[in-house]
Amino acid sequence: MPVASQSHPPALAARHSWAIFMALSLVVGAFIYLLIPALLARGWSGPYAVTVPLGAGFLLMFAFTYVGLRSEGAMADWKERLRLTRPSAGDIGWGVALGLSMIASVVLVEGYVQDFILASVPMRPPQWFLDILKSSGTVFGAPGLGRWDFLALHLVLFALNIFGEELLFRGYLLPRQERFGHTYAWALNGLQWTAFHWFWFHVLPAILPTSLLLAWITLRRQSTWCAIIGHGMLNGLPVLGTFLTVAGFGG
Repeated sequence: MPVASQSHPPALAARHSWAIFMALSLVVGAFIYLLIPALLARGWSGPYAVTVPLGAGFLLMFAFTYVGLRSEGAMADWKERLRLTRPSAGDIGWGVALGLSMIASVVLVEGYVQDFILASVPMRPPQWFLDILKSSGTVFGAPGLGRWDFLALHLVLFALNIFGEELLFRGYLLPRQERFGHTYAWALNGLQWTAFHWFWFHVLPAILPTSLLLAWITLRRQSTWCAIIGHGMLNGLPVLGTFLTVAGFGG
């Protein structure tokens, strides 16, 4: 069986990529709706109850990427295969523009639709998440003043989240979707990443345009760094909030 090069990874049919996205999503959803509440019920502090399960989910994505690279024989050229070669100034600029667009979309769209969806859809987010939305001066529901260990946990979760998702979904899977011949591989990838977040159903209208834009720019620039920078800027805002809370500047 011939080994695919980093520039010609094996093609991935849409049904197979849907299976990968949704299988991983079900795992993360089970953690959010079942495991995290169980840990909280057993007395775990919020930051630990959230970070440990979700961190394990993101590590699973790293493992999937690693196994995929090995099966392709692409370990020696993993940076090229995952489109992680040194980013150009243009890649960085597009990544920053993407991040600003993602933040604007979440702020503008989420603010209008979140409460409406929560009031209209019978399904409910887990109570621990609703409690976090209502609380201030806390880190994942726990009093955060002076708890630098909570900030460290959040930073670890942030790194696992951004690199776990982007290396798999944009670095590993998107080139395979493109290789299959999908004219709009970015649209397929963006729709799948939106569906992946079903467990945050109350913000899906905000996630959809950002997911499509993220995949489109990444594919257009042929650089996963665009997605890492943009996604990192968006998800970095809660980390900044944790820092302000721990340092005593939060509300």
